[in-house]
This record gives sequence, structure tokens and C-alpha cells, in this order.
Amino acid sequence: ADPISVNPEDPVSGFSGIPTKMTGIAQKLKSAGYRTHMTGKWDCGMATHDHTPIGKGYETFYGYFHHANSYYDQTLAGGSTVHTDACFKRGLNLVDLWDTNGPARHDNGTLYEEELFTRNSLKVIKEHDPKDPLFLFHSFHIVHTPLEVP
Repeated sequence: ADPISVNPEDPVSGFSGIPTKMTGIAQKLKSAGYRTHMTGKWDCGMATHDHTPIGKGYETFYGYFHHANSYYDQTLAGGSTVHTDACFKRGLNLVDLWDTNGPARHDNGTLYEEELFTRNSLKVIKEHDPKDPLFLFHSFHIVHTPLEVP
């Protein structure tokens, strides 16, 4: 196994990402009555459902899981400037764009990624009922590799 991705000797927190038994801010806010949504770069684990944004308390998630992906077609990029993505190293040209519980095939390759993320966050705000408190985490990709400006 890739030591950057998994530690088989630690079944609880041995995956790359937030340990499954660690409570996240979205879980706490959701239990306090907030509506919780996330847009953008996750990069906090995806080995199991419990590692994903939905598993960490977000009601919706629109974004990507890996370290880096293309701003234009959302395929996996070579990775960060430090580590090459494990899937990319294996020659897998995968798309990494998700809409809550599955691939966002309807949006893949249609717009520059930051535009997709902005559109989603604005939609969450527009559709939100103001009687409920809102927690919207918008994690920008624009500050991460690959450096693909519009």
C-alpha cells in the first residue's frame, strides 16, 4: 500500500484524512440546528463514507476529493508540488467532481472549476431558508495546483 494513503496497522485513523472517530465542525453545527453545506476542495479523506464531507456532517457537497484536479475538465492532475496523486501515478485518468452522493457528470468539463464552485455556493445561499442558521464552507481550489488560470 502507498504509505501516504493508508496505514494498515491503524484501522481507526490509518487512512489519509480525518480520523473517522474525530468530530468535525459540520457535525457539531448540524447537531445545533444549522444547515451544513460544502463546496470546493475536500482533501480530507475518502477511503470510507465516514471520511467524506457527507460522513463528516455536511448535508451537501459539491467539489473534489483528491489533492489536485484540472480546473477545466476536472480530471486528476499530477498532484501537488510535493506528492504525485496515487491514482495519477497508476495512469488512471479519473474525473474528480462530485455532487453530494455521486459524480457530477452533468457539470464535468462545462466551466472553469472555480465558476462551478461559485455557482454552487450561490445556489445554496439562494435556496436557503433564513429561518435556519446556515454553515456554508467554500474551499477555494484557485490557490492550489495545478496552476491553471482562466
